[in-house]
Amino acid sequence: MNNISKPFVAWVTALKHDKFRIATLKLTFFYVLGTAAILLVSSVAVLVVFTPSKAISTEQSLVKIVEPEHGDWSLYEAREHLAVVIAVVDIVVLLVVSVLAYYLARRTLLPIKTMHEEQQRFMSDVAHELRTPLSVMQAGADTMLRKNRPAEVYEEFITDVQEE
Repeated sequence: MNNISKPFVAWVTALKHDKFRIATLKLTFFYVLGTAAILLVSSVAVLVVFTPSKAISTEQSLVKIVEPEHGDWSLYEAREHLAVVIAVVDIVVLLVVSVLAYYLARRTLLPIKTMHEEQQRFMSDVAHELRTPLSVMQAGADTMLRKNRPAEVYEEFITDVQEE
């Protein structure tokens, strides 16, 4: 049981540290949530408008019901199964929207991710460029403190520090 959960735990741990993947998933979720709300409202509206009324019998309706040929649904049967048809269409639309939303979220966040990586690289370069002269100065100061030196050596060291 422990071996089965290791890849999942590793994936979740990696996901926690990948801020852009988390942001992509959140943005995808909001895209899909918005689409689901729109689908819900439109589906309810279609059901209310097109569901057959219980008060009207088939003899009183103006539409003549034709017996289906070759297993096709008549208009009345299609209206009877409208809720199922709408549910299937909504599920398919949500699946397609989920894939498109993830793609669009990645495209939306790509410039931000690129700029973040460039900023990280710049900060790393700056830190490296500052560490090198500081290391030289620290090594020289340690050497100077070990024993007394003539004044010219101190002046040369101070000149080197100024150059760095």
